[in-house]
Amino acid sequence: MREFKKTVYLMMHGIQAVPSMVAGIIILLAGAALVVGETVLTNTMGWGVLTMGFGEFFMAIGMMWPMQLLLSVTMVDSVAASPAARKIKTSASVLASTVTSLAIFVLLIMMRLFLMLFFPGSASAISVSVLFFAIVTFVMAIYSAFCYRYFVVSLVVLVLVVVPYSYTGGFSSGVSAAGGAVSLFAEFGLEMFARLGSIPAPLAVVMACVIIVVSNLIMYAFQILLYKVPFSKRAFGATGRKMLG
Repeated sequence: MREFKKTVYLMMHGIQAVPSMVAGIIILLAGAALVVGETVLTNTMGWGVLTMGFGEFFMAIGMMWPMQLLLSVTMVDSVAASPAARKIKTSASVLASTVTSLAIFVLLIMMRLFLMLFFPGSASAISVSVLFFAIVTFVMAIYSAFCYRYFVVSLVVLVLVVVPYSYTGGFSSGVSAAGGAVSLFAEFGLEMFARLGSIPAPLAVVMACVIIVVSNLIMYAFQILLYKVPFSKRAFGATGRKMLG
């Protein structure tokens, strides 16, 4: 508990802490709204499939904000020269990411259970929702381990991963499920969601928890390996570029 309190204290002293937290909350709320909208539209008009997975995606990337705030603290000269810098860049930042991911994961489960009260037919979406959230968490954990040091390359790789899904697993398969033309992209996306949905919800929740924890452990390993690599000036915006010279 003491370490957690220290971590929160450090986060509050990160670069542009308040604007960053506000931005993170807005993105989290946007993701939650997409999850609710998808459920409502799917169970009333059959159109919610057009946004399959996008709500979980926006909720999952919330794990990055606490980590970014912590890492930005180490850019202050007095902190960078202290023994605490290594701990902040490795265990503290991963702890913040893990706690945030699990907290959002619990929120997602509670949302899905609440929506079931109004739309019993949405029960089958729980497995898809939690597992897709975990998959995105895995991708973002790997991205977070590299993006603050190799920003441009990491961003390009992330786009190459996300954009194909946005068409394949999301919009294209959503159009097909809503009665539109079926493409090879759509078939792949629909098959992916069907396989995830076939897993029993309790097992899916356990699997998702394991994936989230393992994702952060992998990120921790990369953080240790890359500890001495300097931060990218582009990763922290204009303020970060000034501080890094």
